[in-house]
Amino acid sequence: MKTPEQPTEFGWEAIFKKDDAQIRKYMAMLPQYIDIPGEDSIILERIEGEEKISSFEYAGWQTDFSEDEDLLADEWDAGRGTGILKKVAARSRHLLLIQNALISEEDGADAMRAIGIFAIITGRLISAINACDESPAFALAHCKRTHEHVNELESMFRKMRSAQPNISRLLDREISALSEISEMISEWIFEIRK
Repeated sequence: MKTPEQPTEFGWEAIFKKDDAQIRKYMAMLPQYIDIPGEDSIILERIEGEEKISSFEYAGWQTDFSEDEDLLADEWDAGRGTGILKKVAARSRHLLLIQNALISEEDGADAMRAIGIFAIITGRLISAINACDESPAFALAHCKRTHEHVNELESMFRKMRSAQPNISRLLDREISALSEISEMISEWIFEIRK
């Protein structure tokens, strides 16, 4: 049996964009089904009805991860992406504290969305760190999508800052940290491309 060819950086980006679209569909349907037992299954069945093939099946990749599989390589802690990951973790913890204490009800939905985006960024960074040596195209595509998500968060925080001037100093700190993370990701992208 012929092994499927790995996608290019741009092929991976197309796959990730398709996955992001499925996530947006899921998040849009979730409020309708949140109180129904088995809501995940119901939503996923509806999404699968629209798109029969998951993007990882399309790429020829298998997604069977055992529970005890270590998704982080032993040497991952020394890499450039790790510094970015640590900064993202610190920012997401900080957002949780700000959200619980200070963010208004009107901005609560955006704050929850931001927390979800931080989770996506974390997953993408871990994937990029682990794949950087063996599949630079895969790592690059993750880094580029991560960069887009960081920019999205920065815009959301700017919107929250305008809506809530009483916490603008806290949000300014977050915006500044996100700008720094964005720069670090850009530098890492150039490093991977070398």
